[in-house]
Amino acid sequence: MTGQGLRPTPTGAGLFLVINPHSGHTKRRPDPKPTLDRELHDAVVHVLAPGERISDVLRAALASATPPTMLGVYGGDGSVAATAEVAFESHLPLLALPGGTLNHFALAAGIPDLATGIAAAQAGTGSAVDLAEIDFGDRGRVLALNTLSVGVYPRFVQLRNRMEPAVGRPLATLAAALRAAFTAAPLGGTLDGQDIRIWSMFIGVDRYAPPRGAPLKRQGIDDGLLDVRILRSTARSRGRGFLSLLSSRTHSRTHHGPEPMFRFSGHTIGFVRPEVTLRSTSGSAQVYAHDGEVQSAPPFTPGGDRTVTVRILPAAIEIYRPGES
Repeated sequence: MTGQGLRPTPTGAGLFLVINPHSGHTKRRPDPKPTLDRELHDAVVHVLAPGERISDVLRAALASATPPTMLGVYGGDGSVAATAEVAFESHLPLLALPGGTLNHFALAAGIPDLATGIAAAQAGTGSAVDLAEIDFGDRGRVLALNTLSVGVYPRFVQLRNRMEPAVGRPLATLAAALRAAFTAAPLGGTLDGQDIRIWSMFIGVDRYAPPRGAPLKRQGIDDGLLDVRILRSTARSRGRGFLSLLSSRTHSRTHHGPEPMFRFSGHTIGFVRPEVTLRSTSGSAQVYAHDGEVQSAPPFTPGGDRTVTVRILPAAIEIYRPGES
């Protein structure tokens, strides 16, 4: 069914689309601009320059004398997440074209390539999709497109990204996994009022498969629920956590999965619900990851803790995707 805010754009009229050339540009994925200029020749296509932020570029376009009526992005999950946040704020539909390394969101939406996304925009087909709000109260809010992680995994990604330019990804993965798994402290606090002590927590927007163990693949885009997976802190789980981190590179490439750390079901718990509140009193919550990007959490409150509520936002934005017209 055509979404309420969607309309066909055979020539790209009304579309403002940002290309992030730094998101997985390879020989197997050529420059998309010639195709976009040919198929959507009335669209405004902006190639992101070094130092530019996608959100700033989009907001400037919306504030112009001729604001767009739909927003688009060619890039990875981080680029799509930034565009989705602006689409949510402006109540405009989103065209997400896969141009990153893994493209979890585009694949879940049934857009495996550039041609499929362009065809959906031209035909005006699509549907509403859920997002999640990461709410730090008066300290800020962030939207998540696919996933959110806290605990040792964001620290691992942070370390690996620092080391990779100097030593390459395989060695950086090994070194970061060793350092993260064997030096990080467990995250302590409460989850919905219950005491917890964990190594890592994954929160997926909508359900992921399989239902137990590692969340490998997003199953839908409009479930209206968060999929929560927790790796508990036990005497044996530290070593198992290291093995999960070490296998993340192969694991994610094979299954298009969001996060490692959950391969050992005996040390994990999982559930689905529309909202969760995490109160942390440990330094392990200083960073978090969402949609492939590691970010710093707001500072501790004067009382010495940090509280975040994650809630599902059902049918938050409309996206172009294959479907019934």
